[in-house]
Amino acid sequence: MIENLNRIASRIAMVALMLVVGFQFTAVLARHSFGASLSWLEEGAVFAHGAVFMLAAGWTLAKGRHVAIDVLSDRFGPSGKERAAQIGTVLFLVPLTVGILALSLPYVSASWRTLEGSAAVSGLPGVFLLKSLLVIFALLLLLGGWSATRRSTKG
Repeated sequence: MIENLNRIASRIAMVALMLVVGFQFTAVLARHSFGASLSWLEEGAVFAHGAVFMLAAGWTLAKGRHVAIDVLSDRFGPSGKERAAQIGTVLFLVPLTVGILALSLPYVSASWRTLEGSAAVSGLPGVFLLKSLLVIFALLLLLGGWSATRRSTKG
């Protein structure tokens, strides 16, 4: 179930990545060809870019495709690397994600209470949805780390 949740989030991130390219291309084309500044489109690219990172992080971690700097674990061998990843998850990932959740919940909650929109006059109205990705990010990352750790202990 956890892997399916992260897989769905990664598929949404793929769509968001296509939106980033489309929004940015259209905004640049409008600016350079027609002299039109479409701030809502540029803001949409920023929103979609945030969604790409926030939604794909848990899947990337669960699949072992994240960037790892194996300064010490290169010397440990395969079983030592797995053990180092498990220890890293417990000592670093869990406190980090719990901290992100603890700090972001009041922030996101306040944004939802006011249905916060963009500060720009022609900006997008759903800033509260973008801020919600902080909570989703932390949960998906925590679940992705748990999934990767669980898989490495099974074999």
